[in-house]
Parts: sequence; C-alpha cells; structure tokens
Amino acid sequence: MPRGTRVGFASRMTFRTGIALIALAVVPGCSYVDRALVHPPKSGVDLNSAPPSELAKLPGVDRDDAERIVENRPYDTPEALVRRGIVTSRKFDEFVDLVYVSRADRQRPPDSGADSGANSGD
Repeated sequence: MPRGTRVGFASRMTFRTGIALIALAVVPGCSYVDRALVHPPKSGVDLNSAPPSELAKLPGVDRDDAERIVENRPYDTPEALVRRGIVTSRKFDEFVDLVYVSRADRQRPPDSGADSGANSGD
C-alpha cells in the first residue's frame, strides 16, 4: 500500500509540474497576441495608410502635420507620433480616439515608378 501511494504522489507532482510549465509558457505569450492580430476599430483613420487629405481632417491636425505623419511611416502604435516627435502630445490628445495603426508590413503602397531606378545599385 505505501508503494501505491508513492506512485500516486509522483504522478500528481509530474502532472502539476507540467501544468505549471504550460502556464509559464502561455501567460507571457498572451502579450504577443494583440501584436500579431490586426484589430482595426470599426471606424477611424489608419495612421499607416490614410492619405494626407484624410489625416488633415482630424482635430488639431493641419496639412503640415498630415504630411509629416505620412513621411515618417510606419508606426507601431498611435503613441509613436508623440514618441517620435511627429506631433505634440496636446495635438495627439485631440485625435487619439479617432485613429489606429494597421500592421506596418502591409501599409506601403507599391512604388509609383518615380524613383524606380534611383536606388537599384544599393
């Protein structure tokens, strides 16, 4: 009888250790899920693909701001506008709820051909 108890204890410890290892592997991975999945809001302006004319319609954003936003793409988060000095935090607070960012690797439109041969030797 004592031997059966010992085997039961070892099995329970192995099971618990396995569950703990799975939990340790899964919990940190949860923070990466939001980065991997695209969750655009139902409405809003995508900072990584909107044209300057659409960006300039946002509250507090003028034509120069819109051009700077486009020139400095891509963005990983909306807050990158302030972090990278594209707009002030005061301006950002006016439109933060109206914008989102799509995945940066999808935002670049195909080249128009204007500079198609300029950097081909690099």
